[in-house]
Amino acid sequence: MLLPFRSVIYKLHIGPFGTFKILPYCTSLTSKQAPEENAKFYDYSANGMPFSQKEKDSILKIINDASAEDLMRLKITEDTIVKLMKRKSEVGIFHDISQLCDISGIATKSVENLCTLVLENNEINICTNELPNGDFDGDLHRDDSQDFNIIYKKRLVKPKISPHMRKSVETVVSLHITAGFLAWTKFDHRGKVLDLCSEELLNSNSHFDAPKIYERVAEVVERIPPADLYVWEKQSNYGRLQKAPLGTIIIALQLAQMKGILTAMLNFRHDSKADRLIYVQEALVNKLFKLNVAGERASNLKLADRLMEGRQVIDWLPLLSLERDAQELYFSLDSSIRRYVAISLFIGVAFHHCALQHNQDAIRALK
Repeated sequence: MLLPFRSVIYKLHIGPFGTFKILPYCTSLTSKQAPEENAKFYDYSANGMPFSQKEKDSILKIINDASAEDLMRLKITEDTIVKLMKRKSEVGIFHDISQLCDISGIATKSVENLCTLVLENNEINICTNELPNGDFDGDLHRDDSQDFNIIYKKRLVKPKISPHMRKSVETVVSLHITAGFLAWTKFDHRGKVLDLCSEELLNSNSHFDAPKIYERVAEVVERIPPADLYVWEKQSNYGRLQKAPLGTIIIALQLAQMKGILTAMLNFRHDSKADRLIYVQEALVNKLFKLNVAGERASNLKLADRLMEGRQVIDWLPLLSLERDAQELYFSLDSSIRRYVAISLFIGVAFHHCALQHNQDAIRALK
């Protein structure tokens, strides 16, 4: 397939396992200069894997430095180890995760599983060494429990939170966005509520054009505090638009546009240790907090109010730790605005207790 681009024609070459590269086919419309055969493959699947650049670098270093015995200790299958060692002996070390897809017999999904094993089991091997007093760090051993895998088997949290990330996260901002409002709640690594806010994005007098939407979303995003992770809810209501009125469809399209802008701006923040967003499924929040799924979820504002008052309202959830200023700010908001903050609060608390703190009572509630 030939793709015209300015004065150069580019040739799209499909490689193994979904990789592709774009080669300059000629320098003009009449020239037939040979393509550069050393052009680099771009593997869209590897670049879309749920690992930060820091984690990718760590994976490559471990695989490149490891012997066959080391790889076996990381719980990698014998067949995969043979293929990895053969590739290293014949070609040399790996320079990019996408090169793992070039190995015959290792598909893209297998590469993702391999990388996850390398990260998790290497972390366990390092962290479960005996402490100076001869004891073991029991909190880390809880990662071995199969109970916590339910949140990933059911895809309630994406991407998977590695042990390294769990240990390094210091702050989390949970987000809730509608066509009208964007609300956020900031937590520390223990789940304490540090700050919160809700801001209007659009109203009935807003101009529904792309530049205005971008300007407003960008203005609001600038005021979202820096954090190690940004967590928001992946809602599954787009299929309901098939027979929806035109006005509803337009609002849904505007919301999708806002989410795209928000994703791009947060992912490229330089003051955050994380380089991606974390998504939680709507079902995670609904089930943990027993929210009114059939009706309007904002009707559950009373539950959030009791949480922010410091009351014990759910069996699996200990008393919520709160900054005094955050508590006062929450109750100073009008209920019509506070309901958006309430959803961001639910999202953040659910994520903390399931994905970061591994609260066993919360995991059992999901079952």
